Amino acid sequence: MTGDDRVRGYVHAVMRNLYLKNEYRQQVAEDLTAHIAEAIRERSIDEVLEDLGHPRKIAAEIMEAYEDDCDRMGFLML
Repeated sequence: MTGDDRVRGYVHAVMRNLYLKNEYRQQVAEDLTAHIAEAIRERSIDEVLEDLGHPRKIAAEIMEAYEDDCDRMGFLML
């Protein structure tokens, strides 16, 4: 598996756990991919992905950042 495949796989795993509207999901995927690409310029991909943590953890952090903006959420907040 190439480094690009690993990054795509990681981002895909994060995205499976996000409940945002498609337009915001695309932006999150692009931002996360860019963040990882920048980080692996100076460190190994193993280190970068390990430091980021489990994809569900990252998804939860992203969802927490969006929790006050129901317009961006992909489901109804009651």
